[in-house]
Amino acid sequence: MFSDRALQAHYIEKGKLFDTFCGTLEYCAPEVLMGNPYAGKELDMFALGVTLFTLVFGERPFFDVEETIAGVLCPPFEVNGLCSSALLWILDCDPKQRATAQEMMAHDWVTKVGDLPSSCQLPAMLPPTVHCPPGVVRVARWWHVLLTAVPCV
Repeated sequence: MFSDRALQAHYIEKGKLFDTFCGTLEYCAPEVLMGNPYAGKELDMFALGVTLFTLVFGERPFFDVEETIAGVLCPPFEVNGLCSSALLWILDCDPKQRATAQEMMAHDWVTKVGDLPSSCQLPAMLPPTVHCPPGVVRVARWWHVLLTAVPCV
């Protein structure tokens, strides 16, 4: 299962806020980089957003701490509006506005991906350096599996 230890600790003491980060910096949410206390689940959702962005575009959404805190996304190519809205929501810099696992499970990109016309899917040919499954349907199905592994409390 893909998860940071913050989520695991949440179940040890409900309502506990954390102020230290143990994990991979590239997946760290802006609020932690700024030294703000966090509950844990919102941090894991941000990390899942980084993973989704990397699967879709073949590169990380942010390349340094300043970019992560600023939260400006610059995708290397255009994708359909549902995928874009899912990425913007789950990578929101404000943890109170960031999508939860339940909200992402209900997002149209996850629930209606099989109904999308081919014009809404990712390009069939991604750059040769990208080693992720082509097609928004495959990524969304993998994404659905990831989200169902995140406990929803």
